Amino acid sequence: MLTDQLRFQTYSDEVCAVSDPEKSKSYRKLFDELIPEKCSHELLLTVLRNLIDEQISIRNLPMIVEAISESRLSDIQVATEFVRQKLSRQILTTLRASNKIIPLLQLSPEWDEKLAAHQIETPDGASDYALPPEDFSKLVQNCRSAIERPAANWTNLTLIVPARRRRFLKNVLKAHGERLPMISFEELGFFKDASIVGTVDV
Repeated sequence: MLTDQLRFQTYSDEVCAVSDPEKSKSYRKLFDELIPEKCSHELLLTVLRNLIDEQISIRNLPMIVEAISESRLSDIQVATEFVRQKLSRQILTTLRASNKIIPLLQLSPEWDEKLAAHQIETPDGASDYALPPEDFSKLVQNCRSAIERPAANWTNLTLIVPARRRRFLKNVLKAHGERLPMISFEELGFFKDASIVGTVDV
């Protein structure tokens, strides 16, 4: 616990060391008001690690702290997804192709049905999925096939899925050596510069 506090203190000091005295003061006041009462050091640092693992900048620490506090969630994965939605414009901007459009893959309706049939709800509101082993392998292989399909004629594809499934699917692909960028429909929101260009079939 003390280690978590020291780590946060070091990083928050860097964030507050801005040239604008008023901005620095407001950041420090925000951190003092929300941490650790509404945003524990442990939860915050774990969410930050999750963001860094997906190469998402954590420079906007004040917004991240506010989002965690606003979510009032204790489950790390659910809280991470909520923070991602708050950082959605920042995330989406980094995924644009050369023509400024985000090319998206989506799971077929058959995959949605499979996942729904094997969904397990946790007390904290997160979702887990007890897919048969053969379906795990098939999902990964079919994602790779969709990426490599010549007809797609796109590079830097991103998979879009519901927020409740995003982290699970991200971990499945990562465990098989596939680091396909993945966003949720909730993150996309009303962002117009995106287009579905392919489907991951069963």
